[in-house]
Amino acid sequence: MSEVIGYQNDLVKFNNDLFFKYLLSRDTAESRLLRKYIVKLVTNIDCKKMIVKNPEINQNTVLAKNIILDICAVDETGRIIDIEMQMAGSSNSESARFQFYGARLLVEQLDA
Repeated sequence: MSEVIGYQNDLVKFNNDLFFKYLLSRDTAESRLLRKYIVKLVTNIDCKKMIVKNPEINQNTVLAKNIILDICAVDETGRIIDIEMQMAGSSNSESARFQFYGARLLVEQLDA
């Protein structure tokens, strides 16, 4: 029984930002299926294809959670999709952060 408890304590939780980014940003069948499932579940948008625009995991991703999108994807119609891991209920700071992400995505589209 203690082996089972120890094993469960060693598991990485899906809501870990680094694991979330790693799992969803990969170009594997499993990652593609999971991205499509999350987007469909939350938005009811049925994406046929999604390309992750920020698959890299670098030191900034690991050390800072300030202005880094978890997953920024583009679907087959050019629609930009931001997939974020949210751990807590919404607060004013989280609302401001999501507004910032949305504004930044709009600016990037204007610059393109």
